[in-house]
Amino acid sequence: MRLLPVTMALAGLLAAAIWSVRLGCADYQIRQETLGGTERAIALTPDQSEYYARLAWLVSGDDPRKAEAALHRAVALNPWDARSWIELGLRAEAAGDDAAAQQCLLRAAGGSGPAVPAAMDAGELLFPARQCCDVLVLDQGRGGDGVR
Repeated sequence: MRLLPVTMALAGLLAAAIWSVRLGCADYQIRQETLGGTERAIALTPDQSEYYARLAWLVSGDDPRKAEAALHRAVALNPWDARSWIELGLRAEAAGDDAAAQQCLLRAAGGSGPAVPAAMDAGELLFPARQCCDVLVLDQGRGGDGVR
């Protein structure tokens, strides 16, 4: 009878120790900042949104579809991941999908659409990246410092 609580406690400690080692190995792999290391980290702990965001960053130039899928997985795991929402918004804007870009950028800003006042559209809330760059270039062309 006394053996049961001790056995249960030891089993819990063993499970915690195994999980700690697994997290440590995944952390080591992700810090390698390589595609292989990131994929191994994801295999060890598939519920870490940061790992998917890192995967997207690593493959963005070589495999845009894989990068976008990784970003979608990152925001599915962590809907408050503003960096991934911003990246998805910029990708949607580059693809010409302004509605999706607006939704992603609103999510990054902490709004989901209906909570944003009706008088404000995405142009008033967020300055599209391409317009921002144009303003900086135009202002610097006048001898300014690029800031308005």
